[in-house]
Amino acid sequence: MSTPSGWEDDFDVLPDVTEDESPGGWGDDDTSNDQRLLDERPPHW
Repeated sequence: MSTPSGWEDDFDVLPDVTEDESPGGWGDDDTSNDQRLLDERPPHW
């Protein structure tokens, strides 16, 4: 039996994240900055 819409083929029309949303799309490297920010966190946080 077919589905009501007939379009059940697991085909993604648009990606979840586009290439320009990645660090490489902005010309940045792919390394994370999170650890440096946590290390430099002010003591009152």
